[in-house]
Amino acid sequence: MSMKYLTECLKSIGKILLLMYAVTAILLFLLAVLVQRFNWESNLISIGVSIVYVVSCFIGGFFIGKVQQSKKFIWGILMGLSYIIIMLVITLVVKHGFHSSVSTFVTNLLLCLGAGMLGGMLS
Repeated sequence: MSMKYLTECLKSIGKILLLMYAVTAILLFLLAVLVQRFNWESNLISIGVSIVYVVSCFIGGFFIGKVQQSKKFIWGILMGLSYIIIMLVITLVVKHGFHSSVSTFVTNLLLCLGAGMLGGMLS
């Protein structure tokens, strides 16, 4: 693997991660508006956040699959994993610890991996 190829891969991953987080920000804003407007309960909010994660990871997997022409599903899984790891780090820094249940984290991890993989496969 050449250094140029590795550099291009990292640039692509960085750009796609930025796109994923832009999509996340827009969708979370829309979710916040819906929560405010309809006064949703916390279980609906959790489902909405999980849907935002799935959509963002699917988009990331789809675009990395377009960039990488082989093993697209693995690249999609890597995008989903990158997304959730960054989300975990942000949570740990902002909240000074892990304040979610392990089952919620594992569920979101599996959703992100699956959505990224599906996006990669369908690209």
